[in-house]
Amino acid sequence: MSKLAKYGSATGNALADIFVLECRPGEFDAQKIVHLKSGEVLYSGISVIEYLYFPIDMIVSLTCDLSIGYSAEFTQIGCDGVVGISALMDGHATRNTAIAQTSGRAYRVSAEVIRQSFDRSANFRRVIMRYMQALMQESAQRIACIRHHSILEQLCRTLLMASDRMQSEHVNLTQEQLAVAIGCRREAVSVAANKIQAAGLIDYGYGKITILNRPGLEARACECYAVLSQAFSEFLPRQSSVQNHTCNHEGQTDEP
Repeated sequence: MSKLAKYGSATGNALADIFVLECRPGEFDAQKIVHLKSGEVLYSGISVIEYLYFPIDMIVSLTCDLSIGYSAEFTQIGCDGVVGISALMDGHATRNTAIAQTSGRAYRVSAEVIRQSFDRSANFRRVIMRYMQALMQESAQRIACIRHHSILEQLCRTLLMASDRMQSEHVNLTQEQLAVAIGCRREAVSVAANKIQAAGLIDYGYGKITILNRPGLEARACECYAVLSQAFSEFLPRQSSVQNHTCNHEGQTDEP
């Protein structure tokens, strides 16, 4: 069971929970849930972001694309985050690509609505800044991880993070997708996956992975998993405060 599933998010997404606490009536509702397909591009290149996405049971990959045709993934976003965070900054544009790694559901909310809450609520800004700090830490941690940890350790860490972000022990990722996430050849992923499957930690075939022994997988993962799990858990709200809250503070602000 993933750590976020144990936490029991009220909306299915940790940052969406925070937004619910700060929103005005009608700004966030179930009618804004969209179903995304694996491989679907949410935005790409130099573009203005019109919508932010709060994944519920899926993963979105953010990549940096090079003119020579190569791309490198620098983070994955699931139920612990939001896609399109740069829309809250000046310029409202991005140079990255956001692509759905797995099929699933996400809340789609107008960037302008999120910006209004960001400008209005000091608490929401604090949470978003802490989330951005966690994203930066993940990017830095990934660099160190790639240089100093084995492919097997990185694969275990990647599978655990994906499981947490999808709130499921079933992770639908191909060897090619895992290779891009880790930054290695697909053949290296295949060798590592076979080893942890032989150890009885996962069941793997045709892009469908089931985690059979989470404690065992955590024991094989590098230290980066624990570090990043802590970084992304620090901004999680209390479930009871979200469930008991109603968005009824029209016109109010928490600014002094």
